Amino acid sequence: MVRNVGGTKMFSIADLSQDLGLTIRTVRQWFIDGKLPGVKLGKEWYISEDKLKAFLNAEPQERGKKNQGAGKTRKGGQGK
Repeated sequence: MVRNVGGTKMFSIADLSQDLGLTIRTVRQWFIDGKLPGVKLGKEWYISEDKLKAFLNAEPQERGKKNQGAGKTRKGGQGK
């Protein structure tokens, strides 16, 4: 559900999943990895309309820049 916080539209994981045709799990992981700039309000992640537009308008190589080369592994030490 799109929320209005201080005059700013904020989109949830469910909103992005539906609008972008991605799974909820993928969108959540993008927030956790820093690929999508967002804020966590309570238990839910949100991204502002301005930051979402900037992300969508960025060059493809810039979209995941923060996450590239991070080498994060899942529980148990296994790679992705």
